[in-house]
Amino acid sequence: MDIYKKTRTQLKGLNIKNGSYFLRKMIKGEYLQTSIGRVDLLTIKEAEDLSIDTIRQVEAMGLRAYKALQSPSVSSKHSSNAMTLHDLLEDMLEHGRRYGTKKTSYKPWRSEYIENLKKYVPNRWKELLTLPMASITKDHIKQHYLRWLDIKWNGKEAITSAEDALRLLSRVFNWGVGKEFIDFNPCDSIMKSELRVKPSSLRADSDVRFTIADGELGKFLGGLISYKPKQVKRSYITVRDAIIFALMTGARKKEILNLQWDWFNNTTEFAYYEAPAEADRIGFDGTKTRVDYYYPCSILVQDMMKARFKNRNQLAKELGGNSPLKYVFPNNNGTGALTKVSKTLQNILTHCGIKHKTLHDFRKTFEDICEQESDEGKVFPDRIIKRAIHHASSDITFGLYAMKAPDKRQLHQIYQHVENFCSMSLGGGTMVDIFGEATTYSATVRIATDNETEIDDRSSNKNELRLALYNDEYDYDHPIPIGDFAHQEKAKIKTRLGLDEDIEFEKWTKDKTASNDLADWNARWTKILKEALDKYNYNKN
Repeated sequence: MDIYKKTRTQLKGLNIKNGSYFLRKMIKGEYLQTSIGRVDLLTIKEAEDLSIDTIRQVEAMGLRAYKALQSPSVSSKHSSNAMTLHDLLEDMLEHGRRYGTKKTSYKPWRSEYIENLKKYVPNRWKELLTLPMASITKDHIKQHYLRWLDIKWNGKEAITSAEDALRLLSRVFNWGVGKEFIDFNPCDSIMKSELRVKPSSLRADSDVRFTIADGELGKFLGGLISYKPKQVKRSYITVRDAIIFALMTGARKKEILNLQWDWFNNTTEFAYYEAPAEADRIGFDGTKTRVDYYYPCSILVQDMMKARFKNRNQLAKELGGNSPLKYVFPNNNGTGALTKVSKTLQNILTHCGIKHKTLHDFRKTFEDICEQESDEGKVFPDRIIKRAIHHASSDITFGLYAMKAPDKRQLHQIYQHVENFCSMSLGGGTMVDIFGEATTYSATVRIATDNETEIDDRSSNKNELRLALYNDEYDYDHPIPIGDFAHQEKAKIKTRLGLDEDIEFEKWTKDKTASNDLADWNARWTKILKEALDKYNYNKN
């Protein structure tokens, strides 16, 4: 039986919930919420009579005075002692739904949050929900917590679940203390105890982001360009674009998947967009911190948006639905927004030989790139990075109109920096010279062994990624510094074999008996090299 199912009595505002009578009623502009008593102690008629008496008292003296002078027969016998933990939770949720709390700046709690709590609580607090809250002691909480520590899910300890359940439980009891339903929070003892186990991260730090120093980011982007799904589905390009968009913006998953065309300043230039603080759609009811988020668009994102906007009507016909006209990333049947990208993302990661990543990991990678020095040597200040990743901060206002002009310019620059950095991370690999010696290029910037010099192993340019993805005429070739490699090989040949290709070529051009065909020169140089290399290897051995 659903413990949240409400059965109404004949008196409006009096409900039976989880074995208790609970009265909620607006009286002269004040909202009365009180538990009348347990169903097993009172008949419906008795509960209705007590409720009517309570209503009359509040009407006569006001809610505040009523609470201060509440009848002992109501407050002690039937209310405080009989009010269950479930009743207390419902009281908190109802207040949150109507008025919010300090944490939400007194904005009403979102319906999705409330529904998630209602789904979450029954499994976590099953043995406590029906107990009168005044009867729950610190020993109840201790045993409840220790029981959760002993639980294993898929062979793993449920430490995080135990911690989450305890923190929420403590929050609800604190609510009861604040409402003067109970005198103290029974969770306080275990919250301060050494028995409390701090959850450890289930994933290593390197597993929750693409690492930059070892070239993993460039490896992923190169794989993203080259990946071809075994079965080409009409939704593949949409999902791929959503994945790229996540890396280019660092936006949260819900904001990305529910992105709408009317969020953009205009649909010609696509210079920026604003994610709304509040929304009324199931699946997305506004930004996390409930303020508008300002997102500049890098050139790559602009090109992506222009292509998708131009193709939206055709996509709507192909999908058989109109959602492409509203959503930037519509779902596969055109009925709404895209809901998941995990399967396609995992296929691309497997293709690249990279461990599991989630869309949220792109947000961490975005932050890491923001902290890197730009190619022009610019280091962005912390306040700009905070703005870019939209972290809650008391000294930051994220809206467009509250931003100073220099900050706005730097914010646009940092988003372009992310695209440039990603593009220049492409490429890298290993090449072997004529001496059989391998040289590896990491497509990264690293510190030399003298601890001062920077070695730049990158060979890609700032436009490579954008052209490879959104220019059909561009022939993408995996970038590798062939010129640098040839120069190094040439120096080795001169040092070890005593041959200088430039001098030999000059001799050939002055030889009147030689042809003017460069193919003949290549054949001649290959022969000279082979003879010198054979002699070098013979003497070496």
